Amino acid sequence: MGSAIWLLLLVVFVQVSIIAAVTDAGDSAALKSLAADWKSAPPGWGSADPCGDGWVGIGCTGSRVTSIILPNMNLEGDLSGDISALSELQQLDLSYNKGLTGPLPASIGNLKKLTNLILVGCGFNGPIPGTIGSLGLLKFLSLNSNAFTGRIPPTVGNLSNLYWLDMADNQLEGPIPVSDGSTPGLDMLLNAGHFHFGKNKLSGTVPSQLFNSKMTLIHVLFESNQLTGPLPSTLGLVKTLEVVRFDSNLLNGRLPSNLNNLTSLHDLFLSNNKFTGPLPDLTGMSSLNTL
Repeated sequence: MGSAIWLLLLVVFVQVSIIAAVTDAGDSAALKSLAADWKSAPPGWGSADPCGDGWVGIGCTGSRVTSIILPNMNLEGDLSGDISALSELQQLDLSYNKGLTGPLPASIGNLKKLTNLILVGCGFNGPIPGTIGSLGLLKFLSLNSNAFTGRIPPTVGNLSNLYWLDMADNQLEGPIPVSDGSTPGLDMLLNAGHFHFGKNKLSGTVPSQLFNSKMTLIHVLFESNQLTGPLPSTLGLVKTLEVVRFDSNLLNGRLPSNLNNLTSLHDLFLSNNKFTGPLPDLTGMSSLNTL
């Protein structure tokens, strides 16, 4: 009788240990699909269990994968659309893996719990999928220094929790998207602190609607694009601004007189444009270091 009880307890213990160690089957399959699309997997990948065996760069909560942090790992290949199966994923950081190429899969919009999407300095190309606007919890979106083409997806304006938006140093073109009642735009990002869009091929005017007094922007960077027309006076309504860059564009006309309202501004770069008229009064900009 005693030996039977001990045997039963041993079986239960082994079962509990296995259950605690085994990664969700869907998550495990998704990670293996990612690895299959890469020329070489990260060190330690390929063992039986991603969560239980501690795969490099993989963070888990219970049996679910909640983070993939793999910067500077010399990864090469595509980003599999099967990543969308990681429904509990909160952080994805594949930065500085130049060998990661191809398009960003549209299915990435299914990662509804994602808060950080960091793909800085990779080799991704093609258009940024509009489905990215479905990531309602996203706070950090860094797609800079890739080879993305096409337009800025207007759906980014749906990311109401976004703080950091960086699409600089790509090949994005077309106008800066703003909302029109039926289509979202960047003007809706009232919680954003950073607009980084320098070193692209953006064209058209800087919409006056892009800025409003409810915004909390700190950095507005649109240098080295192909923007035309005047700088809108609504820029002067965003009193939280500390750095503004519109240098190396094709802007013209007079500078807004209300720039003097930007009393927190440290750096203002407007060189290499076609502005005309007098320099506005800037004496109220007591924090200005660089003009």
